[in-house]
Amino acid sequence: MDSKKFLAFWGWKSLPWNEPIALDRLYWQESTQIICSRLLLTLQRAASLFVITAPPGHGKSTLARWLYHTMDQQRHDVAFFSLLQSEQHSGWLLPKLAQYLGLDPASSTNRHVLERLQQSRLHGKILTVIIDDAHKLKEPEALDEILALIQVQSIAANHLNFILIGNTRLSAIVQMTEGCQHRLAMSADMQGLSRNDIIPYLNWRLDQIGLPAKVVGADAHSYLMAQAPLSFAWIESLLEGALMEAFLRDQRVISAETIQTAAQYFGLSKGLADEPSTELPKATKPTPGRRKQPAPQTGKSGGGAAPTLDLNSLYYKSGGGHDPEES
Repeated sequence: MDSKKFLAFWGWKSLPWNEPIALDRLYWQESTQIICSRLLLTLQRAASLFVITAPPGHGKSTLARWLYHTMDQQRHDVAFFSLLQSEQHSGWLLPKLAQYLGLDPASSTNRHVLERLQQSRLHGKILTVIIDDAHKLKEPEALDEILALIQVQSIAANHLNFILIGNTRLSAIVQMTEGCQHRLAMSADMQGLSRNDIIPYLNWRLDQIGLPAKVVGADAHSYLMAQAPLSFAWIESLLEGALMEAFLRDQRVISAETIQTAAQYFGLSKGLADEPSTELPKATKPTPGRRKQPAPQTGKSGGGAAPTLDLNSLYYKSGGGHDPEES
């Protein structure tokens, strides 16, 4: 494929997938917005454990980064750890906390970490620790340090919160760990994109990469809606592949057939319905809607301002089209 011709075909100067999406312009479906609202509210209570799970591709790591940049800096001191290997025993957390607190990870003990937490550097803030890919904590013993630190009330001026984010295996580990259930302030499962989310999400994503909503045809909308629920990662990969396939066909509109061909070539066909042909749902013309775009939000809160809890202002949803059944 001639990359220059591909870029020119869609009017791009560079591949849009190489550009990160701004954390203050994310799209989340309503169920995840509710999780975020409850989490931000409950985080004001210290010495708590939060667990958020979802299958791969549902936006867990994106949510972790969003939380890190969104929490009120006047109230929280935020640490972010992403586990790169399986941690099966206790002792994994202490070196990470020691390094974050400016201590020597090799020689620091629990006492050193607690003493540093008690120092005025945190100015009475809650130390909120976000742990992404927490499903890599394979054994209940790996949660021992988290539970012990939550239970230590001698550091009342600098309470800790832990947010564990991982795939569905994390739920099993939490359930097997004695003491977790009594410390859980919140446990939630992130959902995939439902039938009602498909068109709004596609319109939002197309707008992000500089393409009009009409690039995806009505039959493609109907076809994808029939596959719901879908993950963000799957739809993202499929959209990229479908745009390549449409370019090869010299077509400006992505059809259901284009999507199926792209899915087969890019290894994304597992779980899709068979040949669309006459089995496709009858397309319904979307009702035109006026796009509502909120004023830009900054990722990190600062200057004493508390984080907004109006999630509708944090997530931009394109109004270019909607599922007729939503009305």
